[in-house]
Amino acid sequence: LDHGENYKYPGVIVAAISESKGADGIIGFADKFPQGKINGLNDPSLEIVFTADSPSSFLLDLTIADFDLDLLRKENSWKVEVDGSSKVLEQAKKGKGDVFVMWEPDLSEALKIPGVKYIWGSDKFSGYIVDVIVFRRDFLRKEADTVKRFLSTYFRTLKLYANNRDRMLAGMKKSTGLKEDVLEGILKKIEWFSLWENCQLEFDIPMNKNSKAQEGIINTIIACTDVLIRSGRFKSDPLEGNPYKITNKSILTELSKGQIRSFGSNKGKNVDFNQLSDDEWSRLEEIGTFRIEPITFQSWNNQLTDEAKERLGKI
Repeated sequence: LDHGENYKYPGVIVAAISESKGADGIIGFADKFPQGKINGLNDPSLEIVFTADSPSSFLLDLTIADFDLDLLRKENSWKVEVDGSSKVLEQAKKGKGDVFVMWEPDLSEALKIPGVKYIWGSDKFSGYIVDVIVFRRDFLRKEADTVKRFLSTYFRTLKLYANNRDRMLAGMKKSTGLKEDVLEGILKKIEWFSLWENCQLEFDIPMNKNSKAQEGIINTIIACTDVLIRSGRFKSDPLEGNPYKITNKSILTELSKGQIRSFGSNKGKNVDFNQLSDDEWSRLEEIGTFRIEPITFQSWNNQLTDEAKERLGKI
């Protein structure tokens, strides 16, 4: 959204790779955040170390917007920009800075530093930090068969590793040099999307007659645009209200035709929650004040206004 604006969006999203479920996080030295409250970040005197133009900077934008950290929005003195998550980890180990925003595997390594605590991260929300595959429009138009072969091979490989976890861990161990228990912890923080999930949950391509497909990637684009506007990165929607402008589901539609359409994923099913007791309620700790815009009703009846419906949808 951000990088493509200056170039009038030469690329389109053709598939979703994965979503961060805790692989991106904000940590800090505990003496700065004794209660661990997110609102404690609203202090320009803090030194917040992060990677610009990355999921880390977006995580900051999201936190600033949703928890109304107005002092960080007004000033830039808190920003300490470095080149990559590993550089953020180096700063944390040296004690240079107060707050650090990074991704795995550096995040797990940083949490071993004495005095460091976890403040907030992508395990606390969904639908924002999504990795995607992007192709140039002109290449997709001229070389559709090549793109189809690429995605077909990608999803076949993904399925191979999903069905052989030991082989996947061995490959990851060899390429990263990390221990198996560390890799197991990281894998729990990343949710990969199969071909079925791309079609059914992300790109509105029904995989059986009885299920309603979802537009997860479109909702993500809308949600991220909203954050970038509220955080001041955009003055208005660069897509002019048309999130479909940067997506193309033609290849996924072709690949879906060769799938067994009655099998799928358990994602999206209802989850039952147990009611908390009075004692459990009393032990809950406040970690931040979430910003909620007012929701208004029509003055002459009990129906929501159009603006209220839109706000409720975003919440």
